[in-house]
Amino acid sequence: MRFHADWINIDSFPGNKSVRRHDITKGLPFDNQSFDAVYHSHVLEHMDRSQATRLIGECHRILKPGGILRVVVPNLEQIAELYLKHLQECRKGLPGAAQRVEWMRIELLDQLCRHKSAGEYPQFILANKGNLEFPRSRCGNWVDHLTHFTSPRERLLQYTESLPMIGRYIKAMRVGNFRTRGEVHLWMYDELSLKELCIKCGFADGVITSASESKIPGWAGYYLDHEPNGQIYKPDSIFLEFIKK
Repeated sequence: MRFHADWINIDSFPGNKSVRRHDITKGLPFDNQSFDAVYHSHVLEHMDRSQATRLIGECHRILKPGGILRVVVPNLEQIAELYLKHLQECRKGLPGAAQRVEWMRIELLDQLCRHKSAGEYPQFILANKGNLEFPRSRCGNWVDHLTHFTSPRERLLQYTESLPMIGRYIKAMRVGNFRTRGEVHLWMYDELSLKELCIKCGFADGVITSASESKIPGWAGYYLDHEPNGQIYKPDSIFLEFIKK
């Protein structure tokens, strides 16, 4: 979780006293036209389409006229293009292509369909330890924080899920609870579909920016989408900004 104390920060499960607890699927707890800028990163894809529309509408409501909405999401178009590119390289037998296409398969599908936290990523990281240049180019240093272990609670769940008769019901409840907890992706966006959503909610046509560039005053100094050394925090992202008409 990244935030800056100069902003008003909200999160469903805050890990810092500078962040206010709030479920954004229930709307935003602020007055009309009370902000100059709103920013959210890797949030929208965790909502279904109706929830996403409501959130963007709420962002429009609380922004002043001329206010800026900055939205960062995984770039579906880029993910699909890279998957196809590395798939073709794999067919040609190019060095390293098999690893790259497998990573892109996981990047495209895993967080949409996973039934456990972190999904297939930890196994991939362990299997390719020492050869993670491509994953880092896609997801930054995030890959270095992934670990894989089986806790006593997980071992107990695995045992109970193997029991005859009741095991499948226990598994169904666990999976259902996980998939409604907010970790999985419920939708994905490309430039066109994200612009269509925001325009429908009243914003002017969006503009693609870089991680360190923004019309938000002082943006580069907040280090929300990039590190002080210039490294992009989420290289797999598309960065779009919209103006409230």
